Amino acid sequence: PSLIACMYLSDTLGALGIELVTPSLIADEGDKSGDGEFDSSKEKKSELTVSAAVARLTTAIDSLPEPHKPVRLIGSGMGAYVCAVYASYPENAAKIDRVMLLAPTFKPIECLAGIETETGVSLGDAFKLDLEKHEPFPFVPCRAYVVHGYDDPVSPLENSLTWVRDASVNMRNGAAGETGQVAERRLLEVKGMGHGVENALPQIKARLVEFFKLPFQVSGPP
Repeated sequence: PSLIACMYLSDTLGALGIELVTPSLIADEGDKSGDGEFDSSKEKKSELTVSAAVARLTTAIDSLPEPHKPVRLIGSGMGAYVCAVYASYPENAAKIDRVMLLAPTFKPIECLAGIETETGVSLGDAFKLDLEKHEPFPFVPCRAYVVHGYDDPVSPLENSLTWVRDASVNMRNGAAGETGQVAERRLLEVKGMGHGVENALPQIKARLVEFFKLPFQVSGPP
């Protein structure tokens, strides 16, 4: 999620004594400036691919102080897609309890132009070639909650609808090409929400409390 969304969710969870771990999926620590932002002036550049991002997420999860506890993932945009790819790997099935995907960029190969326009970043050939290694609709067996805006100019709402509808029965081979046993998937469609999630944070907070089964009375930002 964006810095604003991360701060909002961190405050929400922090009110319950729950730390929101936010690993960088783009830059290694050596590629960051003193304020934690990616420093493009550094000679060393991290490889910007989904596979590299999944590897960083794997390292972050494997480094958690209580690895025996189930992990719940929250991601936005391409970060949500990376979370879905990670959760789709069979070896991670026992680690991931639930995922919350905010404006996920399913079928990312078809969304490249929108991603570049939205982020102002030109994606290289390595990124595009790497996408071919990953499913456009990752098969995620655990419970999932998707929040997507009607007005998303980058990743069409229809892609999230397809992914969620393909879990309407447990065993299926649906439009997303998934086959296997799927847990519950939910979708919240938000009017006025684009690819950014900032103006939907109050709705996301309410669904987060419900879906992650947090205590009902949560303080923090409204």
